[in-house]
Amino acid sequence: MLRPLESAPDEPRPASDPLTSERGRRARAAVTAVILLAVITAWTTVCIRGSLRSGRLLLPPGFDDIAYQLDAARRIDQLHREGFGGFVHGLWQRPPKSVYSTGADMAAIALIGDQPWAPYATNALVIGVLLWSVWRTGAALGLFSRVMLTLLTLALPMANRAVTEFRPDILSGLLVAAGCVLVLEPRFAGWRRAFLVGIVFGAGAFVKPTAAPAVGVIACAALGLGCAVSQRRGPVAERVFGWLEGMIAGGIGAAILPGLYAIIGTGFTVDYLRYNLWGAGRGLWVREMSTASSFLYYITGPGGDFMLGPAAVPLLVLALAGGVCGCIRLNGAERARAAAGVALLVLTYVIATATPIKQVFFGVQFQALVILLAAGTVARGAVRLDHLRPRIPIGGAALAACFLAACALGIPRLQNPPPAPRVAEINAIYDDVAEAVRDYARPRPHTYVFLTFVGGVNSANLGYRALRAGLPVEVASADGQSRPEGFGPWLKKADLVLALPAGTTFDIGRMPTGRMLDESLEMMLGRPDFRVLRRFPLRRVLPRPYKGALPPEVVLFERVPEAPNP
Repeated sequence: MLRPLESAPDEPRPASDPLTSERGRRARAAVTAVILLAVITAWTTVCIRGSLRSGRLLLPPGFDDIAYQLDAARRIDQLHREGFGGFVHGLWQRPPKSVYSTGADMAAIALIGDQPWAPYATNALVIGVLLWSVWRTGAALGLFSRVMLTLLTLALPMANRAVTEFRPDILSGLLVAAGCVLVLEPRFAGWRRAFLVGIVFGAGAFVKPTAAPAVGVIACAALGLGCAVSQRRGPVAERVFGWLEGMIAGGIGAAILPGLYAIIGTGFTVDYLRYNLWGAGRGLWVREMSTASSFLYYITGPGGDFMLGPAAVPLLVLALAGGVCGCIRLNGAERARAAAGVALLVLTYVIATATPIKQVFFGVQFQALVILLAAGTVARGAVRLDHLRPRIPIGGAALAACFLAACALGIPRLQNPPPAPRVAEINAIYDDVAEAVRDYARPRPHTYVFLTFVGGVNSANLGYRALRAGLPVEVASADGQSRPEGFGPWLKKADLVLALPAGTTFDIGRMPTGRMLDESLEMMLGRPDFRVLRRFPLRRVLPRPYKGALPPEVVLFERVPEAPNP
């Protein structure tokens, strides 16, 4: 469906027509590349600058952003200290959760430097995949109409999230959706194209290895449908052989990049999935919700609103309408492709919805496919409008009107700015806590910091700041503990401990630690082997009114020298 299912045949051109010559094709490709590069650069810059002024980049990065940035910083530090051999050994000992995200941040640090926005600049690649996919979808449109279709795509919240969120989910989902749509192209035939499309699917799994099982199911279904459609004619034996040839070639292509990661990361990925889907992590991340809320989570629920906003339902209607109308009105291979598109849309939705963990990023494969299929429907409609008056781009004008309407309705939402006093205080608390930890750690060979809560001043952020300062500081938090007595193994090693009372917004409340903040703080205040080093008052970061039993402050404890460890 990257190309319209129905379009009027082009007028035959003379062989000498420059538009049909190799030079003409190269010229068009160059123009396309220049336009897309300009739009990608401009959009990435606008999103980063906007977020630095009035969005999430005003605040210290949270999970998962800072986790990937800390991993990248540690590996760069290891490369400097131990050389390339030590770096490779580190990859083997501690496989990155996402080679792409860690590598992108390492490249950002190397090329841009230690700027807070540097990792987000690498998300230009994510925008490039999104816009290339949509641009290819509108192949039958004129230049003006294709530009308008591209701008209409940028009006969606996903286009902003793709820049201001530093995690692999969106790129992985876009690659999987692009692979699904590539198999629906009329030109998809033969083992070479199957191999190339398989590489696209494999890239989606490589970018986010923990999504590999879902990507594998979608890739098998998509390649199977695409190869079946391309082998509709001829003797049965030849069709079966052609289908098997395409599936094998596609499978080999899909296995190359994930296979490289599997050499070092299979154990990590298996343990991660087992812990979060069937182990103790399931209780942390699985949310209790009604059947209806679960069913609509990635359409009208939090996941749909986060990525597609008010356009979620219209886009889904367009995507389904394009496939259903194609099944009704077309014949032969085109009808089969339309039916395959609907089947893949349903499959990606079922996988996202059936996953017990609901998270706003975990439905991107489905949502990105909705965008691309809806763009195909819009492109076909625009082609029909343009054919009404060949000299007037009615379709492009309609797309421009839709873009202006989307802007007027506020669909291209950049993130709302937090109140300036709140931003200033949150940043001040982060800076003050990090400075206190640095002051304590400077004269010591090693410092172990333990947090009794999750969120707010998080462990990865403190570890990242200490690493930037060149200090041997290790930071940890007991994410899954449900009683303060379970902190024992961490407290035995801790030199510094951070605690805070209940009722603040500096803790992720759904974590078990969030239900025992007061107990944890009172326990620390009563321990003879720790004493208060500093207090950091919380004022503007509190809900109104604050009803906590203890003073609203982050408390930093230090181990009492020579004190016995209970």
